[in-house]
Amino acid sequence: MLASDKYDNYALHLRNQRRRYDNGLPSSHKPEDIVYWERNPEDLAWFLSDTDVGLVTSALRGAGEVFDWMDSHGGKAPTQGSIDQVEKVLGTKLSYWRHNKKNNRGGWTTTYGSELLTLAKKRGYPDVFNTTDLTREALEWAKELFGWMDSHDEKTPRMSSKDPVEKALGSKLSDMRRKKKNNRGGWKLYGPKLLKLAKKRGYQDVFDTIDLNSEALKGAGEIFDWMDSHGGKAPSQMSTDPVEKVLGTKLSNMKRRKKNNKDGWTTYGAKLLKLAKQRGYPRVFNTRGSR
Repeated sequence: MLASDKYDNYALHLRNQRRRYDNGLPSSHKPEDIVYWERNPEDLAWFLSDTDVGLVTSALRGAGEVFDWMDSHGGKAPTQGSIDQVEKVLGTKLSYWRHNKKNNRGGWTTTYGSELLTLAKKRGYPDVFNTTDLTREALEWAKELFGWMDSHDEKTPRMSSKDPVEKALGSKLSDMRRKKKNNRGGWKLYGPKLLKLAKKRGYQDVFDTIDLNSEALKGAGEIFDWMDSHGGKAPSQMSTDPVEKVLGTKLSNMKRRKKNNKDGWTTYGAKLLKLAKQRGYPRVFNTRGSR
């Protein structure tokens, strides 16, 4: 039983006992029960009244806060697993309402459910209280991810990209890799289906956590091999040759990361510089004007 269910059940018990007390019936009501309701005015008003107006008011106010947050975050629903405290509180509240709607309890049918659904429709979020099908949602996202990779030469999206679509996909992919590594956050539920789809689409390793050092050293090795076979010339990202263009783009990104000391350079930069020196290209990662 959720903590919120225990709260609701105890709340209803205390209120029913107060009503019996008011009607002269046997009751366990005690005057000090009111202390339980001094959390906010709406709760106290509900406890002292013979109607559920206070509870409806409280629910509508909370839903309004959720919708305001969604408005300012591109329609995204808050999650209770967020590290942001505001989102976490709102996400917990939303999860509680979804649970009540699904199980038809906690006052959803008798008190505030219809009011919340009306407000949700008015605010443009008619399905917000529906229980999320995590497996279906994960598979739909994976199809979007693989479609993007298909149209970008099998490149994996980066969460540091300036393109909003790539950035969103990259952030989600990073999150999925973390879930797979730790076997948490729903991975036990939908992980096997994601891996099956990934294998079918030709991206069987896409959810593996990347070893940045190994990946960077491998990429640098490919650049140096190309340079060895082209008289020491560095590949250009402006080349019409597809191989040189890919390597040139990779080299340009590494130069930028070194210059800004960002995006993993602090992790693998020292090893790249050491390898570059060993291969005879000590200044290959320098940008113009740098040493």
